[in-house]
Amino acid sequence: MKKALAPKDWFDFPVNVGGWHWWNIDTGGVGNGGYGSAGFRGTYAYYVIGQPSVTLEDGSKIGGFVFFAGRDGDAYRTFYSRNFWFLEGYASYSNDDLGTLKGGLVNNKFGLDGYLGFIGTAPYFDGFIMDADYGISWEKTHEVCDDLSIDTFAQFFFHDGEWNGSLRNHDAESVAGIHEKNTAVMRVVPKWTLEDGSTLAWGVSGMVGNIDSDVAGFSTGTRSVWGTDFDYYKGPLNLRGEILQIHGPTVPNRFASGGPSNRITSMTAEAAYTVGPVKYRSVYSASHDSNPDGRQNIWSVGAVTQITPNVRLFTEYSEWTVDGNDFVGHAKVIEGVQVVVHWQY
Repeated sequence: MKKALAPKDWFDFPVNVGGWHWWNIDTGGVGNGGYGSAGFRGTYAYYVIGQPSVTLEDGSKIGGFVFFAGRDGDAYRTFYSRNFWFLEGYASYSNDDLGTLKGGLVNNKFGLDGYLGFIGTAPYFDGFIMDADYGISWEKTHEVCDDLSIDTFAQFFFHDGEWNGSLRNHDAESVAGIHEKNTAVMRVVPKWTLEDGSTLAWGVSGMVGNIDSDVAGFSTGTRSVWGTDFDYYKGPLNLRGEILQIHGPTVPNRFASGGPSNRITSMTAEAAYTVGPVKYRSVYSASHDSNPDGRQNIWSVGAVTQITPNVRLFTEYSEWTVDGNDFVGHAKVIEGVQVVVHWQY
């Protein structure tokens, strides 16, 4: 019996399951109200996360990460071919001296991770947050002194993951016949602990890669992106933001401009303050397209309440508008109150 149970001493396979349930209460006459949104009916997503790992004699670890999601209604995006998909799936090797090496479907580490509200931000819809591609990633934290550490990331992606959170005509992965290939990403994030106990992280990111196109009239090209961001904590207060500059066309008809805009500025500014189990937060983001011109603006304000250790309630008022050119026109994508229940175990 002891021999049979021995693997449990060194093999760990934690599993988490969860779900997101979204009600959109339309207050602006956009016509998207209901459980989900127009063309997006059903449960927002169910998911399973698995993190197997083995600890070796020298203390290093061999493991992996699987993040699988699915829906019971409309497709998560109109360009998704099915109602279930992998957000991530990779093998990893970790060593205190060498850092962590990952290979497989790995999240792109360009810019900030995530955002404070439920409705996404312009960098998310432009394909720079929660975007997993096929390649390798090296990550390491350097402890410079007691008050300073530096996170470093070096990644190379052979091919895009074929889907992410962007909407159609935002990012290359959202258009059939267009792919991201041979993309290199570098990111450096110094983190300071200040005298008053607050912390500040300042990130700088760079990316360059190929946009490969089989779409008639839209030729293959190179895309380069740079960005800088910050994340500040002082007690219950959190301030964060970023700005990204994209050079080179990514799709033939951008969502906001209606054409192959070759320069895009994408930004976000976020604030949160926690009182007990409630985190109040406000988010504003925008992207500005050039050649041709167009603009989208997204803002939301609300709160996240920790109902139990496993259940959170999101309530927020959100507005998303497009201020395009004469061809695209001006429109509201969404306006109203969002109520979201997120559970996980």
